[in-house]
Amino acid sequence: MTKKKWFLLILIILIIVGWYFLFYKTYSRKDIAKSADMVLCIDVKRNTNTILAYFITTPSEWDLGSLFRRRNKNEFDWKNAVKIPDYIFIFHSKDQPADAWYTVLTIKDEDEFKRGLNEYEFKAEDKDEYTSGKLGLDIIKSGDRILLGNFNVKDKHFIYAVANEIFDKQDYIEEATIKKIIAPSNHFSIFIEKNDFLQEDLILNGNFNTGEMLVDADIRPGAKFPFNESSFNLHDQSLLNVAFTQPSPQVYNLIPAETKSSVSKILNFNIDSLFNSQNNKYLLDIQGIKTRADSAITYTYDDDFNKVEKMVVNNVQEPSFNFSVYKNGVSSLIEYWKRNKNIEGDSSLFVSVPFVKTYAYDKKDAVSLTSSNYTDVGESMPFTGIGYLELNPGKIPPDLLKFLPDPLISVVQKFNSLKIISTKQNDIVKLTVSLTSKVANKPFLLSVRN
Repeated sequence: MTKKKWFLLILIILIIVGWYFLFYKTYSRKDIAKSADMVLCIDVKRNTNTILAYFITTPSEWDLGSLFRRRNKNEFDWKNAVKIPDYIFIFHSKDQPADAWYTVLTIKDEDEFKRGLNEYEFKAEDKDEYTSGKLGLDIIKSGDRILLGNFNVKDKHFIYAVANEIFDKQDYIEEATIKKIIAPSNHFSIFIEKNDFLQEDLILNGNFNTGEMLVDADIRPGAKFPFNESSFNLHDQSLLNVAFTQPSPQVYNLIPAETKSSVSKILNFNIDSLFNSQNNKYLLDIQGIKTRADSAITYTYDDDFNKVEKMVVNNVQEPSFNFSVYKNGVSSLIEYWKRNKNIEGDSSLFVSVPFVKTYAYDKKDAVSLTSSNYTDVGESMPFTGIGYLELNPGKIPPDLLKFLPDPLISVVQKFNSLKIISTKQNDIVKLTVSLTSKVANKPFLLSVRN
């Protein structure tokens, strides 16, 4: 064989090996229970390839010194204990609590797995049952397979039912369904089984772009769940913009009664009075957090017991916002708020907002709640659709961030903006969710890492 042919043969072998390790993917039905009605599918190889491609094309990120650094052999790594599949499936089972999610993995090394149980303080509840408050996980083991569930789901009968389905009955998801889930070339996909609301199974496409996570979906709600579009003028430089049309009674009734009751208690008025057929759309504009100097006079006494007046000036931070309920005609909302004592006497002061002085106005086309420090900047961005949300975390003052839990502070500080947009196209509701990080020149997963 000539050198040229040897080189060609080696090249072909390298291409085949590279294709196998980078692109060839397998899946197992045994990783998802038949009762699953929602599935999060993470394409491990696609995510790995995205990060690998970035490092290959970005020499400035290369850490050549790591080639000569010795790894700590005593440091535990879950990858040594369990097999990382090409697809990780995290599923929810029908008729279970909303926070009950599960995943199935296979043990690679029994000794390493036991080491991991000790490392993360798993307690043995039974022969093959373990719980860890540190990780917030329940584990049920069967042979070399493990079922992981959420530790916060207090009723353990839920995870027992799934374990029985997976390990004993061996009832798994349909082949056609799992193929539908993995068919899109996404970094991750979310599958939702058709139900009373959905005409057909729904796939949400999730992808990590440079500095951005993007989720989009075409939703086909049932004919009895109509959605309407409307036109809005949004202030895109605000801390938060929320705009949405009046939901139909059928859609509004999808909100659990407990949720409505909880929100009503927070607002100090019944939200059913707000979302009714008298209205056609809603717009909330939180411009930001403004500082106001608040002076107070206190009195002290000198050495001769003479009263001394002292003025103290405090800088108070208050939200600046306007919330408008656009009406179809005459609205009874103001009168309801007066009867419910949300409005003080005959004034327009809305006393149920504790953070800033807020006034209620009954205008020609809308009922508005407006803070005393709100200024209409005039500039606006037109939008036509069902709903729109834009959050700009960078406009939150640092001294207010400190009141958040430390883990949440670190998360908020990483992101530049969140946008959720919903529009209508014939009988399809189009949904787009965009989350951008402050590091705009790296793959999203790298841009938000610690």
